[in-house]
Amino acid sequence: PFLLLFGLLDGLLLSTARWLERKTPLGKKLLAAPERVVVIVGTTPQAAKLAQTLQEHQAWGFRLLGFVGVEEHAKSPIAGVPVVTHVGALPEFLEKTVVDEVMVALPLSQLAKLENTIARCQEVGVRVRVVLAPFPHLKPRVEVEPLGDQAILTLAPSPIAPLPLFCKRVMD
Repeated sequence: PFLLLFGLLDGLLLSTARWLERKTPLGKKLLAAPERVVVIVGTTPQAAKLAQTLQEHQAWGFRLLGFVGVEEHAKSPIAGVPVVTHVGALPEFLEKTVVDEVMVALPLSQLAKLENTIARCQEVGVRVRVVLAPFPHLKPRVEVEPLGDQAILTLAPSPIAPLPLFCKRVMD
């Protein structure tokens, strides 16, 4: 009887809290994700796909300002989104324009060329994210974890988390 009463009371309180969260102005404000202004470095199909994903999921709180071209002459819009600057002028652009995050959607072979630009973004206080697709034809589970002072990228064909891994081993 105690567990039944506990379960009913817990369910009632949880339902009430969720209802209040959706129906009251304060609850709606707390649910809304803070808007983060984003630019995407790259004009590749991968960058266009990232832009489409951000636009389709506006509830995530990202507002796409535009693309950053790798070459100076890249100016034509991609999927209706403008190219706002090029990589060489990105640090100056970030000093003049409010940008919260820079998302890099380039092949890994071009990533090393951006080291100075990424360092300048960090100096200005802008978060940098890198879209990880080292092998576009593979769909691995991706995890980044610290190992001492290094970050290790793990590409796993099977579950990484302990419980799914245990289940996989039981099935094997």
